[in-house]
Amino acid sequence: MKSTIICLIVMMSAVNLYAQTVNNSSKSVQPEWVSMMNDPHVNYNEAVKAFDAYWENKELPVEENELFKASNEEKEEAGFVSKKKSAQSKETQQLAFEYKKFMHWKLKMLPFVKEDGTIMNEEERLAQWKEQRKDRH
Repeated sequence: MKSTIICLIVMMSAVNLYAQTVNNSSKSVQPEWVSMMNDPHVNYNEAVKAFDAYWENKELPVEENELFKASNEEKEEAGFVSKKKSAQSKETQQLAFEYKKFMHWKLKMLPFVKEDGTIMNEEERLAQWKEQRKDRH
């Protein structure tokens, strides 16, 4: 009787472990450019290259401004955009959010990129700002 119970517990543990493995392997992997964007020591050029390589043969996500650009004549045609957006999965919506976030990061960091592609740290930015302010007065 005890051996049957032990065997049953071992089998249930094995099934539970298998289910966890299947669930973990089905989760999507975050693209490299997302983690690069969040790294303060990243090389800007490498991050942009990884972003461009990721999106090279993929359809770009629908952005909010595309929904509002339609004229009166195009509003009927734009209906497919809102249907498409509502049909997106949570994973796709998260990827679209990261896309938009990267585009903002790219513009925000551009003035602080050095010749070698590294991004100025806070002290360097402050020193640059003080130098520019000094030159103005």
